[in-house]
Amino acid sequence: MSITKEFLRTEIEQNQKTFRTISKETGVNADKISKLCKEYGIKIPYKNLKKEEKSKIIRTFLTKEFLEENLVIKGYSCLFIVQNMVPKEYPVSVITVQKYAHAFGIKTPTIKDSANSSLVRDRFRKTCFEKYGENHPSKVQRIKDQKEAKALERYGVSNVFQSEEIKEKSHKTLFSKYGVHHPMQLAGKASGTRSKIHQQVEKMLLELNVNFRSEVAIFRKFNEVLNKSFNPIVDILIEEAKLIIEVQGDKYHANPEIYKAEDVITGVFGSRKITASVLWERDAVKKKHLEDFGYHVLYIWEKDLRSNKQKTRNLIRQVYKKLLNNTNAQ
Repeated sequence: MSITKEFLRTEIEQNQKTFRTISKETGVNADKISKLCKEYGIKIPYKNLKKEEKSKIIRTFLTKEFLEENLVIKGYSCLFIVQNMVPKEYPVSVITVQKYAHAFGIKTPTIKDSANSSLVRDRFRKTCFEKYGENHPSKVQRIKDQKEAKALERYGVSNVFQSEEIKEKSHKTLFSKYGVHHPMQLAGKASGTRSKIHQQVEKMLLELNVNFRSEVAIFRKFNEVLNKSFNPIVDILIEEAKLIIEVQGDKYHANPEIYKAEDVITGVFGSRKITASVLWERDAVKKKHLEDFGYHVLYIWEKDLRSNKQKTRNLIRQVYKKLLNNTNAQ
């Protein structure tokens, strides 16, 4: 098939077709089409350029100075650079920006880093004010009304987090992913420190010269009971003895010496009520999951720790030494 100048100009400039598409339709090799474009004086679009030619163009604007200024000094994300700062006629991906930055030894900010950048925050507030007359969407009554209307339509409440359906889903997700029943039990939550009883157990281990790690999640595998991948957070891990210590709050875990199976636990999971037996079942799933990895799980109850610290300390020491001896003997 003979390819005329007019045909090529129409297909490339008007129909925005690539050389590969034209090649499939005409049977003419893509390299031949490229040569014809040069002969006819037709500008080859960026998307039809070869990889080496694209790289040569990219290097003219993704320079070390440009990336340092916008990624490091201004704290912009790679996505922001792609969407707002790269020439529209030369589209590049986020991965490309990351690749060039890393090649220059420049650390690319995470989404969180970029969101916390003062420049990004100022720009966000400015955009919100220009659009809504407020420096944050949460202060705009129209947006508040829309959120409430959607929540009422879907869940029957004005605040989506008041929905029992959402609460139930949240608790199930927390347990299936991390083995905890409430966000406050997650590592690094609340004040960023562990509970007082947890810290007391850590102090005992330090006094016993035991090497340990707190709040560890390295036990991911498929759990048949939960029917999904499960990677619970363990309170304390003593690897050398294959020992896991779970510091059990009396109310959060429904201490069986205090609660009966049918007792309803309140004030722990917001307005949600849950029976002690449900908590026991969930903890049993977590315990069995950890034991399947070859670890011994020792529960230290808040009641026992508060009533007799020395007895608890002796228990930990005895279990630790016994397991350590068994591990060394293998």
